[in-house]
Amino acid sequence: MPIKDFTHRVIGVCQAINKDGGIFSPDDEAVCQLLANQAGVMLKNSLQFDQTFVNHQKLIRLLKIGVDMFEASKLATLLYKAENGLTLWYSNSMN
Repeated sequence: MPIKDFTHRVIGVCQAINKDGGIFSPDDEAVCQLLANQAGVMLKNSLQFDQTFVNHQKLIRLLKIGVDMFEASKLATLLYKAENGLTLWYSNSMN
């Protein structure tokens, strides 16, 4: 029995074998189909959760890069101001 996602794409297979006490009835097939439907929802949710986790990790890395860039720009500004201050001080001390 196919396991399908919400778009009806087959993402797995459910198999029932060796029924104790005879052959599978239409009710048995209906129960198996219900289980396959639920399995499809759970599998798709699991895949989406995994992708969300991966995207979250990527976002954290990007944010860290942004913070590092911001901190580097603050340092560059500080060094620029220090250089200008020292240049001005040196110029004034030579006069």
